[in-house]
Amino acid sequence: MLTNLGQSTAELLGNGHDPRLYLVHNTALEDLLFDRNLTGVAFRRACLRSSRHFIAQPNPFPGPQPTR
Repeated sequence: MLTNLGQSTAELLGNGHDPRLYLVHNTALEDLLFDRNLTGVAFRRACLRSSRHFIAQPNPFPGPQPTR
């Protein structure tokens, strides 16, 4: 199952027993992690953009969280 979260896409992983395991595809974060040519201002902008996308993601688990 894929969930579009605006700048990101969340892919539900596993066999459905644990609905809390997602793989998030985020272009800004992937650029930051894999573009070895990012330096200086471009690096700072990539950090800011990926941070903003991460913070803007809605909580896929509203309500009380399970305790361990």
